[in-house]
Amino acid sequence: MGFFGKLKETIKDFQESEKIKSKMVSKEVAADANRPGIRSLPYKQLITSVADDPRLMEPRKVNKKQREQFIECIRQGRFSYTEVVIVDTCNHIIGTRTNLFGDDSRDYEWRYYAKVADMNGQVYKEVIMSLNEELPFGWTNNYWDEKYQNPDHVDISQYPHAFIVHYYLQQAEYFRILTYDEFANLSTLVRELKVKSDVCLMDDTTHSCWW
Repeated sequence: MGFFGKLKETIKDFQESEKIKSKMVSKEVAADANRPGIRSLPYKQLITSVADDPRLMEPRKVNKKQREQFIECIRQGRFSYTEVVIVDTCNHIIGTRTNLFGDDSRDYEWRYYAKVADMNGQVYKEVIMSLNEELPFGWTNNYWDEKYQNPDHVDISQYPHAFIVHYYLQQAEYFRILTYDEFANLSTLVRELKVKSDVCLMDDTTHSCWW
C-alpha cells in the first residue's frame, strides 16, 4: 500500500473512532441525567472545634474576610463532609492570570475535577473541583478508549478514597474534593477560598471522564 493509501486508511480509522466516541459520550450524558446528584450524598457535620485549629491562620496571602467567613462557617456547623471514591478525573480551565513576563498575554489556570462514587459504589452525575493543578497521587486521568463501559455502580476497592466538603462563605455554597492529607489540614482549603462558587460543581456535559 502506498503513502496515500495508508493516509486514507488512517483517516478512515480516525473517523470511525470519532463516531464510536461520539456515541459513547451521548450515552453517558444521558446516563448522568438519571444518576443522583452530589447534594444527595450522606454528609456529616464537621466538629465545630476545628474552627480553632491554629493552622487555619497560617496561610498569609488570602482574603481576610473570606478566611473569617470560612472559620465562622465551621463554627456555626455549616461545614459538612462525606467520603467517596474517585472513579476518574478531568481538568478544566477556571480562569486566567497575567504571566510571569508581565506582557499582555495570559496563562490559563487549571484545576482537576473528579467523577465520584459513594461508599456503596453508586456513581454520581457531576464532577467536583479539587485543589490541584497537578493530578493527586493515585488518582487516574483516563483517556478515552472503546473498552470503557462507565457503569452506574463500581467496585470501590478498585479506586482511591477522598472527601467531598460542603461549606458556605456567607450565602455562597461551595463543594470541593480533598485528598486525605488535605482534609486533615484544612489550611490547604483556606488558600483556595478565592475560587468562585459556580465553578466548584459542574455537570459533566462533555463527558470527559472514563472508567
